[in-house]
Amino acid sequence: MNDAGFSSADELWPLMAALTWIATRSLKLAERLAFSDPAEAGQFLFETRKTFGAPCKISYSDAFHSLNEKISSRAIVGSGGKVKWTVAPTHEQLPIEKCFSLAKSPHVFEDCAFRPQELLNANRGGGYTLIFQDFTFHDGDCFTPKGSGFGSPNPDGSRERWTWKGVTFSREDVLRVWGDWPCFSAWKQARARAWQPPRGISPDWLKDLPPGQYVSLSDAVDLLAFGRDRLPIGLSNIAEHAARLRAGLALMLAGKEEKVTLCGNATFRLPEFPGGIAPVAMLRKIEPKELADMTLVVDGARDWLGPKQFANEYPEIGQGKDGVSFAGVIVHRESFRRWLVELSGKASEKTRGPKFKFNWTAIEQEAYRLMQKHGDFHPTKPHWNAKARLEEKLQEFHYERFGCELGMTQLRWRIGQWLTVWLQKIK
Repeated sequence: MNDAGFSSADELWPLMAALTWIATRSLKLAERLAFSDPAEAGQFLFETRKTFGAPCKISYSDAFHSLNEKISSRAIVGSGGKVKWTVAPTHEQLPIEKCFSLAKSPHVFEDCAFRPQELLNANRGGGYTLIFQDFTFHDGDCFTPKGSGFGSPNPDGSRERWTWKGVTFSREDVLRVWGDWPCFSAWKQARARAWQPPRGISPDWLKDLPPGQYVSLSDAVDLLAFGRDRLPIGLSNIAEHAARLRAGLALMLAGKEEKVTLCGNATFRLPEFPGGIAPVAMLRKIEPKELADMTLVVDGARDWLGPKQFANEYPEIGQGKDGVSFAGVIVHRESFRRWLVELSGKASEKTRGPKFKFNWTAIEQEAYRLMQKHGDFHPTKPHWNAKARLEEKLQEFHYERFGCELGMTQLRWRIGQWLTVWLQKIK
């Protein structure tokens, strides 16, 4: 449990938060496990992945190895304190955490750059690289390399040992070096702005698609994302994926509004088999109400649909059983043609307007409403334990109301002001 009230929005992250982010790319899990014992945190991640099939099964050992590599290459710099302490001969056989608590006059040095290899309590031979399992974590923010002490014992038989304490990393550096999983990054980009019809959109574009009563979902999405040629020219892989997801959201909205008819085979995901789905049911029409909260599966085949919830929470539950609802999705050609006619008419009437402006008044009122409903943040409230939860709710509110996400820099600056006002009102 995060008793220290850590928030993923904090400028400095403790070591376990950084390692959890590297292993999961989940801010929520980084907060939850920021001060956990590694063994307990590792078991929690194992159970989470077993239940939800969360992506990319990276362990804490893998995460520490990646962190060590980036520190060695100077891609990231952490800070921590060195503690030199002495263990009496009679205590040498005790567990490290017990020895540390019984140590005589431990000497804490000023904070310095964190280099895991610098402190050794055993002679492991030249060139040995310490791994995650070589450390014992204890006292909340201390971790000690295993071993009885390196070097000759003192005259009284005692030995000196070394411990790292209070290691932290810059939040900005951690998120820069280890970005979101690519498919989740694409999903966030897709949500960041509303879909706009390609220039010159026309029902005539359908003539370039294979004939038949239905159009494949992938062809329809590519047409909406990239235009008549259906080619993502000049886009990075993430930007290409984001463009498809954005177009998919527009198509789902058209289906919800009964402008387009989609059909598919009901199915579900098999979390124990990455990329696998259960045998599909018979092809049927997907009802408009089913499309209300659906999108393309961010890490699945291009003809899969699933709930937005799993896209929004991909790092935690994105590969859960209910993350896929339909496979083999197709679009009714004539309904698609009618919608393209409507879109082409609107496009021809469209003139260049002013740049979109955020409705900060509406956002501020929603912030006050949420604070009134949930109260102040507290570690005992899993869904309201930090300012980051308010940021997420306001992002969701703005996307659902206005069709695009807020700029986080502006939002965080304003949230600070709103919280000050709210706290003054309740005093």
